[in-house]
Formats: sequence, structure tokens, C-alpha cells
Amino acid sequence: MRRIIKLVGVVVAFAICLLIANPQSARAANNGYRVKILKTYSNELPENPYHANLKSKAYIWASKRYPYDKQKDFQKRLYKVSKLKGVTLSIQKKASVYHQNKWATYYYVADRGNDYQGWVRPSALIKGFSPYGYQITKENWGNQTATFHAKNPKQNVYIWNWRHTKKQANLKKLPWGQFVS
Repeated sequence: MRRIIKLVGVVVAFAICLLIANPQSARAANNGYRVKILKTYSNELPENPYHANLKSKAYIWASKRYPYDKQKDFQKRLYKVSKLKGVTLSIQKKASVYHQNKWATYYYVADRGNDYQGWVRPSALIKGFSPYGYQITKENWGNQTATFHAKNPKQNVYIWNWRHTKKQANLKKLPWGQFVS
């Protein structure tokens, strides 16, 4: 019986020594940030469009998107908000974040093409669509098996990407000037 008590005492003393020698191990597990989701928003873009405050010095921070991701919340700065001139973002989550004895509110934002997404401070956003460039304000997905063709097959008609920054195809160069969606 005395041996068991001594063995338990040695194990407890060893565990205490490990905790004292490495106090940061518990904080490293969650990167020192605690995130509490306060609200989840709809993904409908017209409901909550925001654009970047170009005078802001804030960054969009990385987030853990899936349970199996090795990337942790707030581990890496991804994008400087002032560089997102023509991007409209939508808020997907509102969270309260605790770090270094301070609480702060952050929004999880993403653009329509999911090129830019992560956590950002509310002060770095302005409500409304971005006034720069083309913005998708409404979508209508009607008959998706329709066939389209150019009115004038000798005229250039282009299909653009989501941001309307790059031409994807010219209908004139496709066979018979048709594009099937």
C-alpha cells in the first residue's frame, strides 16, 4: 500500500514539474485566442454587403475553416484590408475573441468567389457594396440548360469571370458562336 502511495506521489510531482517547466503548452494549443461565435448570418449577399475601409490599417486574419484543418484562428495575417479596393464582402459570423486579457469583436467575412475570407475587425468595414468596379448585386438562376448564342456571330461577345476582371471565352471563337451552360 505504501508503494502505491509513493508511486502516485512521484507521478503527481512529475506532472507538476512538467507544468511549471513549460507553462506555454496550454496556450499554444489554441494559439492564445478564444473565439466565441455570437451570431451566424445568412449567405445571401444582398442582406449584408460590406466593403473595405481603404483608410484602415487592419488585416484579414486566417481562420480554421474545417475541423480537420491544421490552420488555427488568427495564426496568420492574410490580406491588408486597404488593398481590397473593388471587393464586396459578406459577413458570415460575428464573434467575440479573447486574447491577452482583452475581448474584441470580429467578423468572419468572405467575398463571393471565396478568394478573400477570414476574421476582420468591424472598424475595417463599411456597409454597402464596393463603389469600385463591377459588383454582383443580385443573382437569378433560371433555366440552367439553356443555349446561348451571339446575335451577330461576327461580333466579339465575351464571357467574364465573377469579378469581371478577366475574359473567360469569346463566343465568336466557339463552334457556331454558341455557348451551352
